[in-house]
Amino acid sequence: MSKRRKLAATVVVPVLTLGSAGAAVADQGGTPNTNACHGIVISTLARQGYSPPAVAGRIPGATVASLNRMIQELCAAGGSDAALGAVQKVRESAGIPPPQPQP
Repeated sequence: MSKRRKLAATVVVPVLTLGSAGAAVADQGGTPNTNACHGIVISTLARQGYSPPAVAGRIPGATVASLNRMIQELCAAGGSDAALGAVQKVRESAGIPPPQPQP
């Protein structure tokens, strides 16, 4: 396994596990709804190949911790589609293009 793949496996898998268990994400400091939203945002970006460190690295001055705070704030401010709005805002901030539909 290449060093890059090993890093991705060690970074993305624990984050996805946290995102799927609301109680485990409670350390993020949000409510259960914002924690669920946070997990959806992280999982969505990870499925598209962007781990939290990769996303944070694309935003000038950002860290994984500041990225998590940004996602929590976007989720808390959002309405019924908070996760979708948060994913879009994070993509814009990081210069990540939206996924292209499969033919």
